[in-house]
Amino acid sequence: MTERNPVPASAKAVFPVVGIGASAGGLEAISRLLTCLPLDTGMAIVVVQHMDPSRESLMPQILQNTTELPVAQAKNGTVVRPNRVYIIPPNTHMRIHGNHLKLVPRPEGVHAMSVNCFLYSLAEQRGNKAIAVILSGTADDGALGVKAIKEEGGVVFAQDESSSGFFGMPESAAATGVVDFILPPEKIAAELVSISQHPVLGPKSGFAFDDPRSLAAIFLRLRRTTGVDFSLYKSSTVERRLLRRLMLHKIERLDQYAKMVGKDDDEVRALHDDILIHVTHFFREPKAVAALRAKAFPRLLKGLPADATIRAWVAGCSTGEEAYTLAISLLDFLGERDVDNPIQVFATDISETALERARAGEYSSDIVHHVPPRLLRRFFTKTDRGYQIAKRVRDACVFARQDLTKDPPFANVDIVSCCNVLIYLSQPAQKKIFPMFHYALRPYGSMILSHSETVGEFGDLFATADRKSKLYYKKPSSARLPLPFPLPARGGVPALAAPKAATAEPNGWPETDVQKVAERILLARYAPAGAVISGDFTVLNFRGRVARYLEPSTGKANLNLLKMLPAHVAGKLSKAVATAKRTDVPGRIERVAFADADGGRDRLVTIEVLPFRIPISGERYFIVVFEDSAKAGKSPTVSQTRPAEVASVRRLKAELESVRGYMQTVTEEHEASNEELKAANEEITASNEELQSTNEEMEIAKEELQAANEELTTVNEELNSRNADLGQVNDDLLNLIASVNLPIVMVSADLRIRRFSAKAAKLMNLLPGDIGRPIGDIKPKIELPDIEDLIHEVIESATPRDMAVGGPQGGSWSLRVQPYKTIDNKIEGAVLVFLDPPPTSAA
Repeated sequence: MTERNPVPASAKAVFPVVGIGASAGGLEAISRLLTCLPLDTGMAIVVVQHMDPSRESLMPQILQNTTELPVAQAKNGTVVRPNRVYIIPPNTHMRIHGNHLKLVPRPEGVHAMSVNCFLYSLAEQRGNKAIAVILSGTADDGALGVKAIKEEGGVVFAQDESSSGFFGMPESAAATGVVDFILPPEKIAAELVSISQHPVLGPKSGFAFDDPRSLAAIFLRLRRTTGVDFSLYKSSTVERRLLRRLMLHKIERLDQYAKMVGKDDDEVRALHDDILIHVTHFFREPKAVAALRAKAFPRLLKGLPADATIRAWVAGCSTGEEAYTLAISLLDFLGERDVDNPIQVFATDISETALERARAGEYSSDIVHHVPPRLLRRFFTKTDRGYQIAKRVRDACVFARQDLTKDPPFANVDIVSCCNVLIYLSQPAQKKIFPMFHYALRPYGSMILSHSETVGEFGDLFATADRKSKLYYKKPSSARLPLPFPLPARGGVPALAAPKAATAEPNGWPETDVQKVAERILLARYAPAGAVISGDFTVLNFRGRVARYLEPSTGKANLNLLKMLPAHVAGKLSKAVATAKRTDVPGRIERVAFADADGGRDRLVTIEVLPFRIPISGERYFIVVFEDSAKAGKSPTVSQTRPAEVASVRRLKAELESVRGYMQTVTEEHEASNEELKAANEEITASNEELQSTNEEMEIAKEELQAANEELTTVNEELNSRNADLGQVNDDLLNLIASVNLPIVMVSADLRIRRFSAKAAKLMNLLPGDIGRPIGDIKPKIELPDIEDLIHEVIESATPRDMAVGGPQGGSWSLRVQPYKTIDNKIEGAVLVFLDPPPTSAA
């Protein structure tokens, strides 16, 4: 899950915006949708259609003929207003910022993803007033954008297959699992009208969740049905999802929705899925991945045996992208250093649906926009529907259901990844989860959070390794931290039953190893008394009988060593530790007086300060040793060497040298074989990379051809629509000429006949085959002297001319010759109209 940038306040109280994405076949679907929309929905419509970048689009004119809503092609800075339609220009990407449309040139070679680009910005700027509609088109543009819309509480539509000319884009959107309605365009329009009337989308929207009883009832119903206590989630997250459900069901009051949830199990599950919306992608936190590779992974390898398993825990793994990203990054890092430590990634989430998708490891082709090509070749397999994670990566990842708010953690892991999960949980929940992560990590393990998360008040548990990438190292703790389960609920919802905690030894030692128990007893009996402290004098461990030297201070419990020592000793010890910290050399305080507990003479004690560093992390700590000043005698040791023993030692040394020689030979042969195998493997890898590169080039060529085909399909749709309009105009013209019942002849600029009426055919003696012939070649039934010169004169002067001409059988006609003008006022011929002269009135 993720929390995108907050919706600006200026955008929360404004009208909703509908983003329509389409490609091949989209023109017809958009026309059908707009035809059914009234003029007063209060919504702005923004159409993002894949277009040919090399030519002007006719879409605005075509769509204007299908709707009474004003339609315009967007320009950079266009102000968006409700009840209007805006069309993306060719060869651009478009975003919305506030109430303005921003245009940027389309990146070279990018033939799609303009829909995703707009929907991302729409989700960010409009929040729950963002609506996405994915119509006919090929490929999968828009699939990522609809996730962003759904995450912010918006509504998502997709066109159904039966009404789609091309079902690729709607199908890809539906496959994300976030589409609310799959309908034909006419029914999408009807739902838009219905949704537009809900108060949530109004200019003064704003629900006040001041009904704690209904809210508690909803939480209780959710917990009993799904096992998840959402009262521990941030109220802003839950309220945004609740508003969405109220809007979809046209419900205006929370108590009405609570009654609906109480009776409808399907709605409970729908609300559960809505709150747990899964929006993620591969390499989502690039800075975090870079920090892991640069700091956490090398630090981890320093202290691990060659064959030790590297264990990681990805909490809130969603559909698996983040877990696979960590596994791929770790495998790639180990491969670069020729290290073959096995890895095991435990990936957990609260949603079984998301876990099923994660286990399959199948993802759409849009992952190419997030996964580096080199890693895509190594760790993914191309399939008909997109890509699948390689088997060795899937085998390294174990997916399991876990609720962080009530289930126990994993243990002994080297890395904890918890990105974009804590931002959804309330503060009480976070305060319980960080100690759980601390418990799960091995000493000096690493924890990575998202850029919007931090350890907050738990700086005593985690040291900051990289502030920008939110990488932390585990700090050693002086005591085992309590892990109470479950967490306290809020909103009047009773808490779930707590699992029984595993019993531990009083002193924190796992009594499972005889050797460890024996070592502990020997250290307690014979080792000098002392304490392990950090640089700030916090005691991490006591050794031996320290009660003779240390005494807890009164008041609040405190593990600061200086507080447990007499004042005169504390000052000397502070100075000795500071010197050891600066020089990294052991320090010594001779003959310090300690009061005897029995009231006798003061004891003289020598204190040693021994600095040391942890090999993995490089952190510095100190051992403070207390020892009475009485000197311990040393027993001399005597070694007696006999001749027989000397001979035996010589013989054993000779055998050892022989074995060493043999082992050296075997090792050299083994290394030679390894080099040969390595060379062969490199050749195979190189060949495989060449094949992968060729395959990528073919895929790119296929995508370019597909994009070009989409653009040509759009152009063809526009031309078909234009042809239909021209056909209608032509029919109108033919009917007009036939109905006026006048002899009319149209000629081109080169005096060739273009069209004539039926009455003109009889008067001029014309046949259908005469179209295209020069008018001078025609032998009409009337006298037309110098007709060609007259037409030339009219065309050149752009002035109509009238003349009387003799008709058949002694009659006469009035001939009018006027210029033939195009729509842009160009003269491209002439029109000849013959009129009967008016009758002469009797004297």
